[in-house]
Amino acid sequence: MGPLLELYTGFLSIILIGLLGIRFLKPKEEKAAYRSNYSPKALVIVPCRGLDITLEKNLASAKMQDYENFNIIGVVDTEKDPAVAVLKKVGINYIVSAPELLHVFPNSSGKVRALTTAFERFRNVDVYVVLDSDVQCSRNWLSMLVAPLADKSVGASTSFPYFRPMGGFWSKVKSVWGLVGNGLMENKKTRFAWGGSMAFRKSLITKKFIKAFGDSVSDDIMITKEVKRKKLKVAYVKDIATVNSYDDFPMFFEWSNRQTALSALEYRKNLKVGIIFYSARILLMASALVLAYYISILYAVFFAPLLLNIAAALKKPKEIYPSFLFILLFIDFIYLINLVLAIRTTSITWRGRKYRLL
Repeated sequence: MGPLLELYTGFLSIILIGLLGIRFLKPKEEKAAYRSNYSPKALVIVPCRGLDITLEKNLASAKMQDYENFNIIGVVDTEKDPAVAVLKKVGINYIVSAPELLHVFPNSSGKVRALTTAFERFRNVDVYVVLDSDVQCSRNWLSMLVAPLADKSVGASTSFPYFRPMGGFWSKVKSVWGLVGNGLMENKKTRFAWGGSMAFRKSLITKKFIKAFGDSVSDDIMITKEVKRKKLKVAYVKDIATVNSYDDFPMFFEWSNRQTALSALEYRKNLKVGIIFYSARILLMASALVLAYYISILYAVFFAPLLLNIAAALKKPKEIYPSFLFILLFIDFIYLINLVLAIRTTSITWRGRKYRLL
């Protein structure tokens, strides 16, 4: 073994030890408290736009909760939205987003305007709950999501979805890509209140907050920031993962780049950390492949982080497809591309509208 190879092997060994340390020495996951007798008055807000692939099932699951002290309201942009017919069929009341908000808050997303409208019209509640129209939830979803708020140190509670593929290859890539969200949620430093399934105290929604929230693009990031500003915690309820069903997904990269850019609004300082982390994993994997083939099979030890990552990832999905194993071999490359692009992203296009990322 030449001196350069020895030096490079030592460098790879440091990366290996670091990655294994991150995996095995990470803080113990916090378990969200659950109190079945805690049932403050809750309003479930479901912003709707268009016909999601399983919209009727999603809305029906939201309505049929085992939590008694709640009301549910759909919010649409216009009476002509096709989601209105489904809301009526399922028996969920709905309101139309206040049109004047688009002039008051020109940079706001449609979802932010929908939530702002609901906040203004429904104030006689203790807890606001936000549920995306493209997810299906279990019968105990609401009771378990609200339960952590019994702890006064918790400002918001959230779960994270399982992306159920109902289409071709790229729909399965999206499913695997989403597994990184579970890791973010399990770590209290990177956890955020995911806007597709979150509950938070009404006390967060002040006039000052509405002024900042109303002109934002991302509802979940703004809620997360307000919770942290008040020095409260975000609780993660792992056991009530909602299910997001979708068909083929040819626009995967547009979607994943947008999701990463939105997340970066809160964690922009961590983008470089993420780039270093995924670059290290890719370098170790590529080096293990080349060195094990050309030098010695002993270099295969550097595959350890990849194999551990695959084993851990395959425990998370509710359903496993053979292609998941193949996708997990290159998913780090996609994460790295998303992060690099997020650094330079100043605007996104979402459902036909362009938004500035403030």
